[in-house]
Amino acid sequence: MGDQGGIHEVTRDRSDDAIWWLTATGKNSLVRFDSRTEKFEVFPDPTKAPRVLQLDPNTPDKFPRVAPGEGALGRKHTALVDFDGNVWMTGRPLTKFNPKTKEWTPFLEVPDVYGIDVDQAGNVWFAEFNGAENGSVGRVDPKTGKVTKFRPPSREGRPRRLHIDSKGDVWFGQYFNGSIGKFDPKTQKFTEYKLPGPYPTV
Repeated sequence: MGDQGGIHEVTRDRSDDAIWWLTATGKNSLVRFDSRTEKFEVFPDPTKAPRVLQLDPNTPDKFPRVAPGEGALGRKHTALVDFDGNVWMTGRPLTKFNPKTKEWTPFLEVPDVYGIDVDQAGNVWFAEFNGAENGSVGRVDPKTGKVTKFRPPSREGRPRRLHIDSKGDVWFGQYFNGSIGKFDPKTQKFTEYKLPGPYPTV
């Protein structure tokens, strides 16, 4: 496969246990590995991602600062295979790859995303994290491609990892305010659970 700039994620295909998907962060690419043939296939993302102002994810500040002029180019982070076999990737920006058509779909309205999961209806949920204008929990309708965002009440929290429970509630870590958040899509209500300790991070 060669140097692909660092593999961040490895996830298995839903329909074929021999197929694995890897995200090559530094090369902004998706990699397909067939464990039967032991062959790799690399799919670079052609999207010209907009530069995104970044917050420092490891600053001890409750309200992290943005340095003027800082930015980051497109990259791939966490991967998720949906019920139709499409591979969704967090990073910059949120992207979808169709293995059948080899087509990339970027969601430029989600320029910087960290956590991702899929609910029982097939909706893809994401958590925005360290972009200057981010901080939402959002949903993509896979049929229409419509993006809907919901802003947690703690603006400084910055949602990070995200998972959907059996009831359809969305759970996420709020890295900068030391709490776990829950979002109920039915009522569109957020609930926040503070963690103990003087400097907790999630």
